[in-house]
Amino acid sequence: MFKLLLYFLLLTIPNNIKGQSDTVHSTLKSTWTRLYNSDQGNRGTNSNDSIDSANLFKVCQLIEKYGYPTKKEFGKAADVAWLVWIHCPTYAQKQATFGIINQAFESKEILKYSYHHYFLAALFQNKFGFAPKRTKPTEENIEARLDLLGMDKSTELDLEKIKLVCSKKLLVHKESEKTFLGKWVMITERYSHMTIGHPFQIYEYEGKYYYTDKHEGYDPKVLLLQGHTKESSIFKFQNNHDDECLRIDSTGKLEMLDKEGEILVEFLIPKQNK
Repeated sequence: MFKLLLYFLLLTIPNNIKGQSDTVHSTLKSTWTRLYNSDQGNRGTNSNDSIDSANLFKVCQLIEKYGYPTKKEFGKAADVAWLVWIHCPTYAQKQATFGIINQAFESKEILKYSYHHYFLAALFQNKFGFAPKRTKPTEENIEARLDLLGMDKSTELDLEKIKLVCSKKLLVHKESEKTFLGKWVMITERYSHMTIGHPFQIYEYEGKYYYTDKHEGYDPKVLLLQGHTKESSIFKFQNNHDDECLRIDSTGKLEMLDKEGEILVEFLIPKQNK
């Protein structure tokens, strides 16, 4: 009798495990689908940064517990893992959660071309305010771009740090207390990460200078500038990127220069500002 009971238990255990596994998978699929719908429903002019931040943290929690979602397992809904990273509202959030993108790359859910030209380019764009020079997606160029950004291919996610950066709001300055130096429109080469005709402004606030822009499809940015003096209107971005700077001449013309002083990009002054 004991042997018969033991045999019966051994037969039913695998089925019980399979049943539990199917239930977990079904619940996970529903969760990824809800997050995907939440992300896509929060796009456009009425998008809410708080929703994007909350979705980013939820995705990180799920990945930490269950691993990176694949299209083979969860279909199109699996794309939300990298979509929330693209849509998160601050550079600090992108930096803290870049492990998501590295996990996607490691699991081959995103290809080398997209990793270099889309995700690393987005991180560069969000940090420096302009698109990186277009280079081939070789291992050498990928490593060089990661090094420039101060990033690596780590797949770790620090949930405590991510929770902190997701709870912080965007930098906002009172409009009435800003002193605008002007508004410009970028002229870019074809296939640049930034679109032709994209407007941005430089303003002074409490003795400091800022570059700012917001347009549909990209994150709002408020970047601290340094190096402006009364004698020379030359700015550098407040980070370790020393190759490029912005120069405003006496007519209000704005140019981006490389470290040799050569013009990389010219900017137009909108008619209303002339």
